[in-house]
Amino acid sequence: MSPFERLRGAHLTAHPVLEDLVFSVLSLLVLVVAIVAVSAPLGGSVTAAMAAPKPATKNHVVFYGTLVNESGRPISGAAVVIRDESGNRMASTTTDSRGEWDVRFKDERNMPKDYTIEVTIQVDGQPVTGSTVVTAQTSMKWGIQLTFTPPASWVFVPLPGY
Repeated sequence: MSPFERLRGAHLTAHPVLEDLVFSVLSLLVLVVAIVAVSAPLGGSVTAAMAAPKPATKNHVVFYGTLVNESGRPISGAAVVIRDESGNRMASTTTDSRGEWDVRFKDERNMPKDYTIEVTIQVDGQPVTGSTVVTAQTSMKWGIQLTFTPPASWVFVPLPGY
């Protein structure tokens, strides 16, 4: 047995070069997964429960509601942005201390349209965004309760090397 094998320990197979190559590839794979996990943007999910619409000012769309977490507690200080089908920002606001928010904007097309409601909150000092799409029509008020679910936490367990 060479001095290097005594320091390092015996190989698990009869093919030490192949074994070293496999463990090197696995180590590289673990490193890549760790880098992707650390650099991946945090994204939560937002679900919407809508109340029956009510009449509003002609050619205006009104969205209002509350933002809560999974436990039903209000989330204050969250940014709420409404975007049209083309991704244009139609309106934005911030939730108050009770998680309540409301926006109003003019839209000349009086037909059903998909709007994206984006919610951004701070989780451990990092902005986390989630969104949902709702179909709404002008001249109506849309009451929406948004529930924000934060992203699942990554738990990274390194594989033991030898």
